[in-house]
Amino acid sequence: MPALLCSLLTLRVVVGFLARWNWEAVVTCIMIYGVTVLVVGQTALMTRLLGEDPDAVWQEAFPCSVEAWVPLGLIIFITSSALLTIRTVMLWTVPLIGISVYAITGAILKMEDSNMLPLVVVAVSGQSLLVLSVALRNERHLRRE
Repeated sequence: MPALLCSLLTLRVVVGFLARWNWEAVVTCIMIYGVTVLVVGQTALMTRLLGEDPDAVWQEAFPCSVEAWVPLGLIIFITSSALLTIRTVMLWTVPLIGISVYAITGAILKMEDSNMLPLVVVAVSGQSLLVLSVALRNERHLRRE
């Protein structure tokens, strides 16, 4: 998927191919897809989603840090998405969907660190609001110039 997007963007810049497409919407959809795959595609969560015990499937005990990679990945993904020149009106959907998918899967699967789930959701939401406010200020600054 990312290779296809890069190829289409290269064709658009070099040749002017598909210039009428709304590229902000396309990139936002790709980011939403990425953030969803980041949460749901994590090995420990995926095996729980399929109703299996991760320790039995992978033949070893999973450390607690495995589930810490998902919020860390969300924070990195959301922060890096603000570096793109996408309007804030489109950008807010990425953290909202990422945090929602994480909270829903955490509540449904009753993760081992479920007592920390509200804290993680609040922390990632706060970081997302900070990133979106910075993106909004940058957008306003660019409009004034």
